[in-house]
Amino acid sequence: MAVTFIKVTEEEQIEKIAEIAAPIWHETYDCINGVASTDYMIEKFQSVPAIHRQMESEGYVYYMMLDDGVPAGLSALCRTKREKCS
Repeated sequence: MAVTFIKVTEEEQIEKIAEIAAPIWHETYDCINGVASTDYMIEKFQSVPAIHRQMESEGYVYYMMLDDGVPAGLSALCRTKREKCS
């Protein structure tokens, strides 16, 4: 297994991040908040428009994890306005 991280900059990468994140949110939060509340949280924090907003106005940086070149996850986000991300 060759795991690498790439900085997310292109639209198809942003769409893939949102696609990867949605099932993770549902697996984690459905049992706590219910499906409708989880869907709301995804729309607010991890949908394509939310990711754009975070990247453009809030200074977030996303990294996509690749497993042998295949998108397999995402890193935690960093706030570049408050701290330097490597």
